[in-house]
Amino acid sequence: LGLVLGVALVSFFAPLRLSVDEQWYRLQVEEEWPELDPPSSLPRRCSAKHAALEIAGIDPGLLRINLPQWQPQAVSNRSGIAYLAPCGLPHRIGIVSRVFEHLYRKEDFFYYHVDRERSGLRAHLVERLGERFGGTLPSNVVVANMPHAGRVYYWGHTANVFTALHEMLRLSKDWQWLIHLHDGAYPVHAPEYMRQYLSARRGVNFMELDPWDLKHWQASKLTMVHSCETWVGRVAGQTFPQSQVTANGFHWAQGGEWWAITRELATYFVDDRLRPFLNLMQYRINVEEIIWASMVLNIPGFAQLVAYKLTWETFWCQDSYCRDTRHSPTNLEDNLMDEYYMNFRTKLQDLFFIRTVTPGKSENLLTWLDARIAWEQWYYSSPNFTGFPPSPPSHPPGHRRPSSLKLLDQLKRAGSRA
Repeated sequence: LGLVLGVALVSFFAPLRLSVDEQWYRLQVEEEWPELDPPSSLPRRCSAKHAALEIAGIDPGLLRINLPQWQPQAVSNRSGIAYLAPCGLPHRIGIVSRVFEHLYRKEDFFYYHVDRERSGLRAHLVERLGERFGGTLPSNVVVANMPHAGRVYYWGHTANVFTALHEMLRLSKDWQWLIHLHDGAYPVHAPEYMRQYLSARRGVNFMELDPWDLKHWQASKLTMVHSCETWVGRVAGQTFPQSQVTANGFHWAQGGEWWAITRELATYFVDDRLRPFLNLMQYRINVEEIIWASMVLNIPGFAQLVAYKLTWETFWCQDSYCRDTRHSPTNLEDNLMDEYYMNFRTKLQDLFFIRTVTPGKSENLLTWLDARIAWEQWYYSSPNFTGFPPSPPSHPPGHRRPSSLKLLDQLKRAGSRA
């Protein structure tokens, strides 16, 4: 009997022990986040450089940062907007093309950067965007493959942005502002509103530029990483020289990559004299949320302004059911609207985009935004246009009090007129 009871107890507690082991394993995996590749998968053509980095680390000459002087420029009368829009997830093609329908204007420029590792994604996007033009994209719409691996947190992702900036400056002389647009972002205003907003604030860049936070997770992630092709791995025995660079007079800052910047700042970002700094930053984890703010904070003689970013997101929900990855913001889905709606509704006048919307799960929100954008477009094209439009009704369908406002009926009528 004792033997039977012992076996039964072991059988009963075995799943619990397995669960504990799984939790322990997950903790070990989390310690390695963001994920790195094992040395065993290092491409052979990358091995010589990797071995040299393990021996010598980063070139000491890169630790003293001397950014080029800002060159004052005359105020431009350009009014075009350029959109830099990376696209790496096939399930977001529908949102990307829907946003394009709202944003496209002949006087603006669109540069879509597609993850080259996603087979057929570029052709699919070209087909969807081309539907508006009978199958052939106009010259102000470019769809290009990313030259580097688009893996977030690491250098290839950010190197793609620098490549795109070079190309956008070369291909179009007509734009004055450049908006870096997330592929899950959705506009809250018509382009006419955005253009007037920016034209009234020439010489202003809109981005996160926050002081270095020693309690932020990236502050302690000083592992030196080597990015080569699609592989990213740890450089054994080496760390990123964050404190040494600080000791040499450089001031670190932090802020995301979803900014709206002037042509002058975009031109500065592609200055060849920044190459030593870029050569250093290629070894930094989470480089995309460090490099842009740090550069701007340290530009000698910088003579433009920085205001807060024009894209809104929230991180209130930390669970996997309400966001795509551990680092992602909360998905703005209709069933969570009570939690996030009023937080961005009060800021709409100073926002251009919200993210991240989910195909098929954000339809009430998107229908409401579609109607707002249509109203603004009609208003700005009206002969009675005098300034910013009056506010539409304050509640989207599916939120509180929609029946009292009869907003759903208003939106249906607006959609039929569009």
